[in-house]
Amino acid sequence: MKQLSIFKSIKNALAREISQLDDPRIPPDLTLTKIDFSRGYGKMDVYISSSSSHKKKTILHTMNIAKRRIISRALSGLRLRKIPKLDFFWDDSVEKAFKINDLLNKSLPDD
Repeated sequence: MKQLSIFKSIKNALAREISQLDDPRIPPDLTLTKIDFSRGYGKMDVYISSSSSHKKKTILHTMNIAKRRIISRALSGLRLRKIPKLDFFWDDSVEKAFKINDLLNKSLPDD
C-alpha cells in the first residue's frame, strides 16, 4: 500500500510540474499519460501526449532538456532514498484511438 501512495504522489507531483512549465514550445494541453517505474524507483519512463503531435520532436526535446528541473521540483517534498533518472517518451495511443474511431465511423453505413 505504501508503494502505491508513493507512486501516486510522484505522478501527481510530476503532472503538476509539467503543467506549470513556462516554455512556448510546450503546449498547454500536454498531458502525462503514463509512468513506468523500474524496481526501486531508480528510473522512470514518463509518457506524454498532446494534440500538437506534429511538434512531438520539439516537445520531447524540450522536456528532456528540462527534466532535471522538473524532477528536482516535483520530488522536493517527497522523501526518497535516491532521485530517479527520468526520460520522456511520446504516447501515441490517443492518436491511434482517434484513427481507429475515424475508420470505424467511415465503415459504418449512414442512417
